[in-house]
Amino acid sequence: MKKWVKQEVNFLDIRAIYTDITTDQRIQETRLGQCFIHNTNKICEKPTEFFVPQEFEGWDFYAGGYNLEEGQTVFEIGTYCCDGENIVVVYLFTDGTIQLYDQGIPEMILSSNLEEAMEKATDYVRVCYPHSYKQFLSV
Repeated sequence: MKKWVKQEVNFLDIRAIYTDITTDQRIQETRLGQCFIHNTNKICEKPTEFFVPQEFEGWDFYAGGYNLEEGQTVFEIGTYCCDGENIVVVYLFTDGTIQLYDQGIPEMILSSNLEEAMEKATDYVRVCYPHSYKQFLSV
C-alpha cells in the first residue's frame, strides 16, 4: 500500500506536499528539493513511493482520510469534489474501490478505473445537480 499522496503545488518556495494517509503527517518539498516536516524546520527524507492524483476538469483533489479507526486496514487515499461544498464527493480507497457519496451518504460504487469512475460521477452531477454541473463541470 502506498501510504503517501503527492500533490504538486506552487506556494512560495513549496513545490510539493506529501500526505501520509495513515497519520495525516505532511512533508513539504521546496523548489530546491529539500524536504521538511510540515510546520517545522526539521529536515526529513522525501517519500519514495507515493500516489499522484490525476487531474480532472472541474474536480479538486484532497489528500487523505483523517478520521481513521483503530486497526483500520483500508484507508482513504483522497477525495475528488467539484462544488467546493462536498455535496457530491468521489472517494478513492487503498483497496482499489471508488465510491460516490451524495451529501455524505454512500450512493454508488464506481468503476475501479478512475477515468470511467470520474466520467460516471460527472454524469451523476449533470443529472442530479444540473446547476452545479453548469457552474463547475460543463466545459
